[in-house]
Amino acid sequence: MEITAVRPAVAIEGGEVVIEATAWPVDRYQEVSVWFGDQPGPIVLQKRNLCRVRVPMNATGEGRVRLRDEVVAEFRLAVGQRVLSDIHAVDNPVVDRLGYVYTTYSGTRDEAPPVSVFRLGPDGTVDHYVTAIRNATSLALDVNDHLYVSSRFEGRVYKILDRDQLEVYAEGLGTPFGLTFNRENYLFVGDREGKIYKVSPQRVVSVFAELPASPIAYHLAFDPDGNLFVAVPQLASDTIYMIDALGNVIPYYSGLGRPHGMTFDAAGNLYVCQGRVHDSGVFRFDARGHIRKVIASPPVVGIAFDENRNVWLATSQALYRIAVPPEFFE
Repeated sequence: MEITAVRPAVAIEGGEVVIEATAWPVDRYQEVSVWFGDQPGPIVLQKRNLCRVRVPMNATGEGRVRLRDEVVAEFRLAVGQRVLSDIHAVDNPVVDRLGYVYTTYSGTRDEAPPVSVFRLGPDGTVDHYVTAIRNATSLALDVNDHLYVSSRFEGRVYKILDRDQLEVYAEGLGTPFGLTFNRENYLFVGDREGKIYKVSPQRVVSVFAELPASPIAYHLAFDPDGNLFVAVPQLASDTIYMIDALGNVIPYYSGLGRPHGMTFDAAGNLYVCQGRVHDSGVFRFDARGHIRKVIASPPVVGIAFDENRNVWLATSQALYRIAVPPEFFE
């Protein structure tokens, strides 16, 4: 047996990858096992030419296929490591220029958790960076690397001046879900009730565009050309919209299930977190319109890149760091 491909080649625990092979020993299925380091992965499907397997907890990227105790094939996989647990993220993490990573404990409407925003330092130290915002929802960094946090049930966006020092930056924003800045330092706020607000550096609020309301979320990201992309997950149908600089709304893609957090790489490729059960992960849209899954995962809500081209991926309960190979961005 020879392994010909592993798709996708990047994963976190709970994601399902497909191992393509010549003459997979399906006739000896009771003797076959797939190992990630010293952890076996549950096999969920076997055919003559492939196997679908779930990445276990505490997995490493050193993969082996065994028949009883004999190793019959080996493969490599980039596996992300869990760096923070017991969070409640609902949107993208963000990474500042110093390498600090921020994510939230959002909670339910009446919940008052002891922390609103976690800060993970480059040395791995975890701080309860902000504690006073109820239902911390979305995060964004402005052009000067200041952190902003929305509270979806207060209808506000806060500017964080320092640890637990904050001020109201804008309010009256409906249910603010999704934050991002453009290159001119205008803040764009998604109101999942059906509006995109634009907040000037002088804090003047205006309606930039109107979209279908979502009972779930809005997620925002700018492409390198200054177009705003908005993911609008629904109960029955899901659409990603592109809004140009004049506020014209263009349906970009319909076909993902529960699209959540998004980001762009330097080449203009769009990465979208999909939350649909049994087909979750991160999908990439390249400039030629090709779409493919590039990270296998359980349902994910947010993604960010740091300056070292690491991928930071958030599920609703945990944050992962993935040291991806250089070809990941090709």
